[in-house]
Amino acid sequence: MGTTRKSATRRTLGQTLLEGVKVVVPPVLLLGSIALALALLNLAPSRFQAEGPKQYATIEDAELALGTQLLLPGYFPDYLVWPPARIEGQRQPTVQADVTFLDRASRQQALWVHQELSERQEWTPSLPRPVTVVERSSQHVNGATAWLVTYRDAQGVTYRQLYWRQDGRLLSVTAIYAQEELE
Repeated sequence: MGTTRKSATRRTLGQTLLEGVKVVVPPVLLLGSIALALALLNLAPSRFQAEGPKQYATIEDAELALGTQLLLPGYFPDYLVWPPARIEGQRQPTVQADVTFLDRASRQQALWVHQELSERQEWTPSLPRPVTVVERSSQHVNGATAWLVTYRDAQGVTYRQLYWRQDGRLLSVTAIYAQEELE
């Protein structure tokens, strides 16, 4: 009888362990799968996220989300506020970014930098408001032909916009300052 009793106890202990494994393993696997899925989603590039223009807190955030380095003017005058007042970008239909800077004294928008990764050859960039063309001339920027256009809006504000194509990018710099600031 002693042997029978040990066998019954062993079977009960084995069954108990098996039942414990059946209860513990599925939730552990489920939690592990969820953790793995979240980790993979975290690694997924922003191109798989919702499309459309988005605002970014920093240039670095925009570069990371857009997957490209943003080109900014090499000369940054003291009368402009750093960091940019607004950084906006999108991945679709083309990767593009708009960076807006304020005038230090007036706190008004004073400089806009637009860039777009595109193979289009012909383009005319947009302006922040309706304007009249005052003058148009060609310039050279880093060996590329650029267009310098002077505009005036209904309030009499003069804008100067320099735009060109370089290394697969369409670039435009628009300012409310003198032409020399854009060259």
